[in-house]
Amino acid sequence: MSSQLFEHAAKTSILQQPVPKSMPPPSSSIKQDSPSHLIQLQKSIGNRALIQLMKSQRQGIAHNKLPIQRFKDEDELNTNRRGNAEAARGEAFQNDEMQMDHTISQNSLITFSELLGEIQQLPNKTFEATKKSYATLIAEIKWVSANEEKCTRIQLVNFYKNLVPGFQGTTGNPGSKFDPQIEMEDMNEESTIIAREKAVSAVLREIDSYIRKLYHLTALFPNTKKDTVLAEQMDEVLSRILNNIQTCLEKVREEFPKEPGYDETIWYKSATKNVKRVPAEWLKTGAGKLEDLGSKQDLLGYRKDKDAKPNTQVPQDSFKEVTFTWDYQLTEFDKKIKVKVVISEKCWKHIYARHKLEYFAGDVQAINTFWKDDPHEKITQELLEPEINLLIERSTLPLRALQEGDKDPINETAHHLFFQGNMEVVEEVQNIAEPVANSQPVTKRTNKKRNQQKKVPNAATKPPIKSIQITLESVAPQSPELAYAVEPTLLQNEYYQKRGLQRLSPPKQGSQSVEEK
Repeated sequence: MSSQLFEHAAKTSILQQPVPKSMPPPSSSIKQDSPSHLIQLQKSIGNRALIQLMKSQRQGIAHNKLPIQRFKDEDELNTNRRGNAEAARGEAFQNDEMQMDHTISQNSLITFSELLGEIQQLPNKTFEATKKSYATLIAEIKWVSANEEKCTRIQLVNFYKNLVPGFQGTTGNPGSKFDPQIEMEDMNEESTIIAREKAVSAVLREIDSYIRKLYHLTALFPNTKKDTVLAEQMDEVLSRILNNIQTCLEKVREEFPKEPGYDETIWYKSATKNVKRVPAEWLKTGAGKLEDLGSKQDLLGYRKDKDAKPNTQVPQDSFKEVTFTWDYQLTEFDKKIKVKVVISEKCWKHIYARHKLEYFAGDVQAINTFWKDDPHEKITQELLEPEINLLIERSTLPLRALQEGDKDPINETAHHLFFQGNMEVVEEVQNIAEPVANSQPVTKRTNKKRNQQKKVPNAATKPPIKSIQITLESVAPQSPELAYAVEPTLLQNEYYQKRGLQRLSPPKQGSQSVEEK
């Protein structure tokens, strides 16, 4: 999500740094416990508070024995939608428990309701534009939710256009991240079918992005009490975001009147798990693209039999390490952060062996996508930058208080790409006591040694530069424009047939992540 640079951004260094926040899970009600535990609660919070707590607990308890769903506040309409989906299941899915899946995650929606509560508490005089936008948005939320419930949180989590019937036992479940709505589109060729994100899902994705930006801005609210310039600019930014969310909700309400129903064509089986198709051009039996499956794997050092000699025709720089760099800015009011993305030789080899049909080396997983074009030509900074920025924005790193050594593993889909790798905060120190020809960043240890050798006890230095380094281990496409995809059973059968090998075992079940290395 791009952001404009405000004049006030230059003053952020003198602002009080807010306490770093990470997207928290919504508060859950305390479960009923033993009598002794209740006595302890009575002593610590008092009789009245204990009675209110027990009352709220009873309201959240389901009065039936239906399977536990993804969210406890499912209203009657969504319960009926789930029941209709269960009745429509085909034979292959007949015994699989169903649930209503959130497109914008339940966690994000509950956090959004809490953020709206914080905005409501802002001073009316200082945040006049924000308060007007807030009132309009609240009215739209009630309208678009078509729910008589007065609680904004329950209206949001039951937002019908955001909920799709799905399954409980799945591979590739995005968890608390955005879960796109998928539709299937037949191609002229019988051997190909397109899975793509629905138009309504693209609008919901915009809302998801605005919620995340709103979340990062609320950490700066305390600074607006002492800085009138910041408060004025914050009022403008908040008002614009709330207006944008309201516009998106209105678009969903007016342009997409039909609630998403159960579509069995977007699901398939992988071992004991159900898998939802990712956006891609899906190849079926007889697809011409499968004819060359694994035909060039020997160029990567994979051989049909162990006695064959390794191939030496691959140029030495075919998988040469590639580095991309750019500046990332969390919000308009934050300093820019240096970002460095590294695709190593090992990563390139994995991309070809796992995600290019001709080089495929037989690693079959629950989800299998392949680059349509040469990955070296398609994986550019233009493609990577918005995707990586989204990963950074969603990461657990304290982006306003980076510390050297902070890490966050990557194993998720951004938008059009799936990534595996590591995100780490690194620190570089440069000595500016004397100009040095061809100066290069040096470590703390070598910098200290250099100063001692020059006998400069208090050599002048720049403040340490903290940057985010991302070392990728896999980059897989998930877009009809970029990717082919093949179901695991078909892929394994085709591969073994093409390689003249005997199929010894069924496809791997995979893991709960979207892809395994």
